[in-house]
Parts: sequence; C-alpha cells; structure tokens
Amino acid sequence: MKNVLRRIKKSVKRIPSLWLTFNIFKSIILFALAIPAVMAIRLIAPLILVRVGWLPSTRLGHFAANTELYFLETDEIKSTKKIRIKDFVYLIKPVCNQQLEKMWRRTRRATILPPIFLESVCRINSFIPGNLRHTAGLTKQSDRDVSGLLTKYPTTLQFTQEEKEFGESLLRKLGVRKGQQFVCLNVRDSAYLSEKFPSFDFSYHDYRDSNVEDYLLAAEALADRGIYVLRMGAFVKESLRSENNMIIDYARSGLRSEFADIYLGAHCFFCISCGTGFDAVPSIFRRPILYVNNVPIEYFSTFGINNLGIFKHHHDAEDGTEFPFNKIFECGAGKSLTSDAFRERHIRLVDNSPQEIMEASIEMLDRLQGRFLESLEDLELQTKFWTVFPVNGLSDYDGRPLHGEIKARVSSTYLRSNRSLLGL
Repeated sequence: MKNVLRRIKKSVKRIPSLWLTFNIFKSIILFALAIPAVMAIRLIAPLILVRVGWLPSTRLGHFAANTELYFLETDEIKSTKKIRIKDFVYLIKPVCNQQLEKMWRRTRRATILPPIFLESVCRINSFIPGNLRHTAGLTKQSDRDVSGLLTKYPTTLQFTQEEKEFGESLLRKLGVRKGQQFVCLNVRDSAYLSEKFPSFDFSYHDYRDSNVEDYLLAAEALADRGIYVLRMGAFVKESLRSENNMIIDYARSGLRSEFADIYLGAHCFFCISCGTGFDAVPSIFRRPILYVNNVPIEYFSTFGINNLGIFKHHHDAEDGTEFPFNKIFECGAGKSLTSDAFRERHIRLVDNSPQEIMEASIEMLDRLQGRFLESLEDLELQTKFWTVFPVNGLSDYDGRPLHGEIKARVSSTYLRSNRSLLGL
C-alpha cells in the first residue's frame, strides 16, 4: 500500500498544477480534522493537560539541551502543581542524530508522532487564546539552564546494556585502554554547517571558529598526565596531527558514528569546547566542560557546576589595544552574535594562545582531581570578574534572563595572566 501511495505521489508531482491542488486539498482536510482535536484538548484540560508541539531536532545542541530541559521542566510542573500532563510532539526534519532520537523516544516522556497531522493541530492550537499552556517542547530559556535543573535532577537518558558493551568495544577500537579516562575535544570550524546546509550562508558565525592546531599543546599535556584526548566532529576542515597514540582524531578515524558521538560525549571525563553544538551532549549527561575561545562572553554557560571558561581577546581593530571586560560589556560586544556585530564595534577577536588553552586544560584536570587549590589572589580575581560580569543580563531576543545561579568559574590561570582585563 505504501509503495502504491508513493507512486501516486510521484506521478502527481510531475504535474505542477495537480500537485498544488493536491497540497491545498490535503491541507483543508488536515485542518478540518485538527479543529475538533484542539477543541477536545481544551475540553479535557481540567482532567488532563494535553500539549502538542515539536522538538528542535535539526541541530545537535538544541536537540540535546532544549529537549532535556523541556522534560525536566515538565517534571518540575508535575511535581509542584500536581497535574497530569500528556505531551505529543513531532520532529523537524532532517533529524541531526538518529541515536539521540532513539534515546528520546524510549524515555516515553512525550509521544513522538509523524508531523503530517500533528503539525496541523499545532497550527490550529497556536491561533486560539491560551495556546501556550497547551504547547509542548517549550523551555524557559531555550538551551540555558536558568532554573538549575541539571543540578537538581539526574540525566533523563540512559544507555541499554547492549549499547554500553558496544560503546566500550568502540573505545578499545579507538585505542583507549579499559578503565582509562578520556577528554572530548570539540573545536568549531565551518565544515559541519557547510556540509549539512550547503545552500545557507552561515559565515556570520565564523567569529566562533578556531584552529585545532592551537589545542595540540593542551592535548599533549593531558596525555602526559595519562588522559586520552579524542578530537570530535562529524565534518572537520583539518586533521589533528600527533605522534602520541593517546591523542586520537576520532573525527577522521573511520569509526565516527552518530551513536559514538553520543556515547563518547556521555562518558568523557570532561569536554573541551569552544561553545558549539556537540558540548550539549556532555552537558545533559552532567559532564564538566571547559569552554575555550568562548564568545560572546555573556553567553558563557554559567549554570554548569564544574564548568570552567576562558574567552577570546577583544582588540581594538584600529590601534590594537585590548578591551577590558567592563568595556566589552558596556559597548554590547558581550552579547554580539554575528561577525558583523563585532566589526561594527571595531573589535578584532583574537584566539586564546596554545599556552592559555594548555594552562586552562591542566587547571580543569587538577580541579576535577581535587589537586587545584585556589589562593586568596585567585578568589579575589574571581570575585572581581563576577562583579563586572552582567549576572542579571537579559536576552536581546525575548528579554528573559541569561543566567540563574552562577555555578561556573573562570580559569584562575587565565585571570592571573590577564589581570589588566579586570582593570588591575
């Protein structure tokens, strides 16, 4: 039957006028069915709150973080308001990671349906007052845990025993010895978006890119301490070249897969990232993250209890002097989200040096292993930074808070080396 329908659809597509008529007729039928469905949802609301919506499934960062926070916020509502909730959602195509989809489906936190009918139900729901109460998939602040739910609740996703065994065998194939810790290294370049969305110009995001070779010194320092380093990525511009067999370019190993992306992110000791999609995976599995070359500064993920960060340097494009933190925030560069926005403020972004990245990576390791002791100077510098940082900053999109309780820290070695950025 499915093959017959496919052939009919293919034949109709060949005639533009017939294809247009078919789509109009289909939309009328779907909307006609959706209206009573929405009315029924509203009528039974006193007994059970039914919500409909979609999940942001085309980009890994949002499919991971937004979905986790949406489920945790739903748990919070159920426990505090003592109401029954039933959610129906659909996925936006193309789905970025089939393994993540499989894991979200088996949680059964929401029923994932094909979009053909549910999309019409969502549209009708959006036209009727009170629609937000009946909308699924929403979070308080997109992928930002302003409510501290990642600390309050355990991770939603779990691997099956079969997946755990397969994941461990994968680590052995990559060269990671059994029982040894590894770090995921996630360095952003434009290769992924160019490959996945070739018709869309994402160059406005180029200010977030950095050079993977700048991370080699840090990788070697971690390897010297017995920590494997796995360079992540689905599509990457450059290889991470090293003769050290504890530094593994997983992205170009031939073993990279959608399952492995999720498994490795979930089981790493910590992740080094410049603040891009993949780091949402270790985040939802409560793994610590070291943010390097992080920018814009005001979007630093302050909600992670073991998160650590260092930031790109902001130089005056004309005279080369470096902007201190207070000037960055005052001129609005702390929330600039495009390359043009930095150029308009006459700012030239300068990447963290290999030395800065290495020092921050070793500090992260020492903190997690309980060997890092903050001096009085470190505490004073940390306090000074958070006094300058806009902890009550709001999103330019919707006016909602960017931060809740500040749990992350800025690297002490970075602050010591850049005291002038604090006006000292």
